[in-house]
Amino acid sequence: MKPDLSIIIVNYNTKDLTLKCVESVRQSMSKSKLKWEIIVVDNASIDPPPQSDDYKLIKNKENVGFSRANNQGMRVVKGNYILLLNSDTEVKKGSIDKLYEFARANEDVGVVSPRLLNPDGSIQGSVFRTPTIWRNIRQYFFGEENL
Repeated sequence: MKPDLSIIIVNYNTKDLTLKCVESVRQSMSKSKLKWEIIVVDNASIDPPPQSDDYKLIKNKENVGFSRANNQGMRVVKGNYILLLNSDTEVKKGSIDKLYEFARANEDVGVVSPRLLNPDGSIQGSVFRTPTIWRNIRQYFFGEENL
């Protein structure tokens, strides 16, 4: 049966984090009604993740970079929706279901992003203004942060 959601995780020398990320996805999705798959793309790590029934592993012979590795994963996905996760992500229970439901309910939306949290639970910034010479000068000389 075709999955509803394909999850891509790029790994480069972060095997333990990647395996922890996979496990957090499994736990988050344990009571989900969604059909899902995980694709791990390894960028020629010294110690890559092992083959597993929990995910499809794509092993690169060289580090092709984060973007190209995600594109490789996207070429093999079977799901109707794609979720890109960094290998250091720890997924909270139910959060993937909420993202999926929002995307399904809002077909005019092309990209959905969750709230990112630091390990201490504080909000992690994920969007920044485009740097300009004027903003950099004001930040450097006057210490203005929120430009």
